Amino acid sequence: MKNGFNEHYKYEVGFGDCDAYQIAHNARYVQWFEQGIYKHFMADADNLLKEKRLIITEVRYRYLHAVKYGDKINILTEIEKDKDDEKLYKFYQRIIKEEPKKIVSICKGAVRLEEKTT
Repeated sequence: MKNGFNEHYKYEVGFGDCDAYQIAHNARYVQWFEQGIYKHFMADADNLLKEKRLIITEVRYRYLHAVKYGDKINILTEIEKDKDDEKLYKFYQRIIKEEPKKIVSICKGAVRLEEKTT
């Protein structure tokens, strides 16, 4: 697994992400963070998600600033394996607005990789 905020993806806030005032819904931040976690594991050389499922076991978000329709954001993800549990991974994330550049939300939590059942 890679360490550090080197896993990221860019996203442009769309109309469906926003309320009538063109401000992104809080629930969208959660979805963007989840996408960052999945993209991290999908990019892993071992491609763990082909054989395992990802369960979010703990999550804490903090909203710092709003983003609006048309804003370009970067979702950065750092994931590290837990020292005591080989199936548990801790994650740390940030959403950064490109213009003006500032952190708009932070997140931390844990995910567990479990065998897929058929």
